[in-house]
Amino acid sequence: MFYRRATYKIAPNQYEPWTRFFHEYVLPNQLAHGARLAGRYTTLDHTEVVTIWEYDNYKDYLLVDRKVKESAIYKKALQVEPLYHHLKEDFLEEGGDYHLQKHIVSVSGCFFNEKGEVLLVQNEHRPDTYEMPGDV
Repeated sequence: MFYRRATYKIAPNQYEPWTRFFHEYVLPNQLAHGARLAGRYTTLDHTEVVTIWEYDNYKDYLLVDRKVKESAIYKKALQVEPLYHHLKEDFLEEGGDYHLQKHIVSVSGCFFNEKGEVLLVQNEHRPDTYEMPGDV
């Protein structure tokens, strides 16, 4: 994967207008042309916003970027008064193969005795409840 990080410096009073601008122009335009939003973050004082966009590779980024800049929504967005005073863009690549487990398998059993009673066990993590025996 290939990533583009965009860091916007904004005045604190521009955070809400900038967020509306992002949702109205930036996000739909990027998504429509193949970029994937990996994350959007802000500092606690709302003076900096970072977006990280994901692409398959650099060539894919160049294609998406060209399509974005040729679009009508991009040209319309250029008419809006800038809501940030500095933009820094840089590119990132994966620094390792960190794949977290995506599936959890759980097994449980239902056991009846000859009286028709169900076996329940007390969970060591929740001593206030009883449940059917099983494990993850």
